[in-house]
Amino acid sequence: MMIFYKTVSSGNDFIHVNVDDVSDPGLADKKKLAQRLCQRQTGIGADGMVFYRYKNTGETAFESESADFEIFNRDGSEAELSGNGMAGLAALLFYLNKSNLKITHNLHSHVILDTKVGKKKIRYLYHEDNRYRLNVEIGEPNFRSRTFFPFLEQEKNKPGYDYQGITFYPVSMGNPHAVVVLAETAPDKELARMGMLLEKAEIFPSGTNIELVVPTGTGRVNYERGEHFRIFFYERGVGPTQSSSTGSAAVFAVLQKLRLISQCLTIPINSQCAGCPGEAIKIVGKQTVYIENSTEIVYKGVYLSE
Repeated sequence: MMIFYKTVSSGNDFIHVNVDDVSDPGLADKKKLAQRLCQRQTGIGADGMVFYRYKNTGETAFESESADFEIFNRDGSEAELSGNGMAGLAALLFYLNKSNLKITHNLHSHVILDTKVGKKKIRYLYHEDNRYRLNVEIGEPNFRSRTFFPFLEQEKNKPGYDYQGITFYPVSMGNPHAVVVLAETAPDKELARMGMLLEKAEIFPSGTNIELVVPTGTGRVNYERGEHFRIFFYERGVGPTQSSSTGSAAVFAVLQKLRLISQCLTIPINSQCAGCPGEAIKIVGKQTVYIENSTEIVYKGVYLSE
């Protein structure tokens, strides 16, 4: 038996499990557990699964490391980072703080999650019931990661690369991203085809996440105001998703590099989707990139192991 929580950040959903509460040895394999539980027909259903462990449960837990953070995609592959996964866990820690972390909700409240790519700070802004508005530290963009992008040229005047007719901009946000900025609108079927083609392309040894920036064709695009464009997210190990915080940060970094924005990006979201309270995703930053969006704790459940 295992207790879990389900969270949704702008339509991007996650299962959260405290590893210290998992006593059944049959549930110890995180990869297999994520594969099983993330299935929408036979499992709980999610884009990914977060495993965490408290580092400090005293009065000052939110002034130091709060929790270790690990995340696995729907296909069982481990990811380096997930902004929405971190937001979900942070919201859960705030939600549980009365019994576990003993803090008060105020603008000085934050958690620090220890991830595979370093410590990340998530700051509480406000909440209503089980819905939390948070500021999530993503980190600095890296356009020179040869670990993720071994094809990078030493000297290149233009940041774009081409793969089978698709121009993309590679950037690491702690995890790999390929951002595609389209000049014309395109149907989801075509966007998914491009995402699938790039995700498994041999030029990406670790695979990659893909973000396709698409004009809606209803007016002049304004990225800073969030007008007349949308982003199609295609996540490594998952496929199409409603949103992605690291993906949003990658788009921000690329648009900034292309001088299409200054220091702000607003991403409109579908207010009809589950976990989308109608508030846009906001991205800001000079060097370090921060995401502001909303996360909802959907439910608590019990998984009955075999």
